Amino acid sequence: MSGVVNARPSVQNYSQTGVKAAVAVHHHAYAQGTVRQKLQKIGVRVEPSLITDRSELMDTDKTHSTIRFPQKGADHQPITATQVSARHFNDGVVRDNMKLIDSPDWQSRVSGLNSTENQPGHYYWHNDGGINYCHYLDTSGYQWYGWYSGDQYFWTRDFNGRWWWYDSDFNRWCFWNNGFWWWQDPNHIADLYCYNNDNYVPCNSVEDQVVVTASSDATMRSIPSADGTRIVKLDEQTQDAFLYDTANPPGFDPVYLASGVESVDFSDTSNGRPMEIILKLNDGSFDMFDSQGNAYNPGLLDADEAKQGDAPPAPAVN
Repeated sequence: MSGVVNARPSVQNYSQTGVKAAVAVHHHAYAQGTVRQKLQKIGVRVEPSLITDRSELMDTDKTHSTIRFPQKGADHQPITATQVSARHFNDGVVRDNMKLIDSPDWQSRVSGLNSTENQPGHYYWHNDGGINYCHYLDTSGYQWYGWYSGDQYFWTRDFNGRWWWYDSDFNRWCFWNNGFWWWQDPNHIADLYCYNNDNYVPCNSVEDQVVVTASSDATMRSIPSADGTRIVKLDEQTQDAFLYDTANPPGFDPVYLASGVESVDFSDTSNGRPMEIILKLNDGSFDMFDSQGNAYNPGLLDADEAKQGDAPPAPAVN
């Protein structure tokens, strides 16, 4: 599921007796090689092939997805440039630099630097062909490259022959391909999205927003949370799962979670940890959501994430 929340349709349009409406993105694959019209409008001409080998898919947790950026440049003077916002990675400063470094010549050059510049925690500065960049090897062995242009900079990771960028707002690693950033859901390998600044456009969905209807309560099995604040209703005919807030009035409309759901479990919140909703699907996989119905990526988010993110990084040597 995408982390983007789409606007809900008017409830009046779906107010038939015994029917409740929720919004979701259901994936209906296009014919191979077809590019959605919405993607074409933002300039996409070809989509990348799916990464089928999980070892080639960047999916590190939040703690290992960021580094401490250098405070001083190659001239040992304080860096005054500002980091490109996660919601502006389609801007020219990013596109122009990525198009330059996306050549076989540059990849060969970077491979050489990865081999020779091998002191963890050291910032290696370069100016090559007018491009200012910094190479950094972290303590986990990941290769990072920071690109500095004018008063802006951004950092990427070189991994398995692809350039990757971490969208910290959505806890996602995106890879660069043919002029665009792409996110492949590590929990649903067949789901590919094109990054477009403020949202992620699904590549294999006919519609960005699809109305999914829950049938009458006669076919719905209710699974309440231990604290009574949430109920997941499971349609035993379609195996569609919907999340409900039990407050009066409810804090949100019913939220579609997933199809093909075999069972539902809630985490124990008596220890003060946030609620997690775990769905076991009939293909043997699991989906996990928070109390608002937002999808988790297992292993990326936990109750200690804020503390992990605030932990001071290991000191680096300029």
